[in-house]
Amino acid sequence: METVIFNQTYELTKHASRRMGQRGINFEMLELVISNFNQSKHRGNGVDAIAINSKGITILKKLGISQQLLDRVKTIVILLKGKTIITIMRNTSKSPAYYKSPRGHYSFRYWVKNFYSKVLWSP
Repeated sequence: METVIFNQTYELTKHASRRMGQRGINFEMLELVISNFNQSKHRGNGVDAIAINSKGITILKKLGISQQLLDRVKTIVILLKGKTIITIMRNTSKSPAYYKSPRGHYSFRYWVKNFYSKVLWSP
């Protein structure tokens, strides 16, 4: 796996670098998420998904981070394996647990969540 040193602590894979370009994510946004994430989910095989949730966005806004930057950062999910950034994606759900798999299928939790919220609890 080819890696590029991102900062003193993290390495960025070639794949992650390519995805950053495709998704319009710059190093400032990446650094903001890595240094301020407050939501983390273990995804298996030593991989963790990290993101900043709405409470974290509110705190960062109070600290003086621009709203434009926060709007772009709030949907970013980073997959880490140790200190290596595997990939970077945009997520429209509220939790990094519900990202789409590489084959295009949603996780089982996603389907259960939607089934219970839409089918069983709808009027």
